[in-house]
Amino acid sequence: MADTVTAGLAGANELFNSLISKLDTIKSDLLGGLETEASALASTLSSDLTAITGDLRSMMPAIPALPDINLQAGLTSLSGLTAGSDKHTALLNDITSNFGSALSTGGFSLDTLVSKASSAVDLGDTLSGVVPNFVKGADGLTDAFQIADAVKQATEDSVKEIASTFTVSDALTSRISAVATNVEASLAAIT
Repeated sequence: MADTVTAGLAGANELFNSLISKLDTIKSDLLGGLETEASALASTLSSDLTAITGDLRSMMPAIPALPDINLQAGLTSLSGLTAGSDKHTALLNDITSNFGSALSTGGFSLDTLVSKASSAVDLGDTLSGVVPNFVKGADGLTDAFQIADAVKQATEDSVKEIASTFTVSDALTSRISAVATNVEASLAAIT
């Protein structure tokens, strides 16, 4: 395992080291408190767990309150509306303002994508692979950018690899032995 505690080493991080130290303290308190009353141990651990929670939150960015604006989701919603209606026009204007320049820069035509999305939704297909997957932060401060298509969350554990085994072949062993004998005989003849 990599040494992450020694200062000045690549990968060393003061916040992470503090967190590991607190986890070690909690582990020691738990092991030392195995024969004490649960209420006493709980009060001891409560403050340590609160501190660790705070440390973890300071290490990770907060989850945004609003989801990102997604082009595929917007076009799916747009396909369910009647073309020319007030809702359709308003949503199309929102999509254009959020993604129009990024799509143009990426070489895509919004009109073509709207048509492709409408056809795909009418057929009951997803827009993955039909429409590029552009997103924009819900705060509107970030520019729209393209992310990978068809990204899914795993629903099963990954496949575990079985370590390979080596079976000694008797024929191979005898051939190696014969070659070694021939090499030794050849070397003896030379010297």
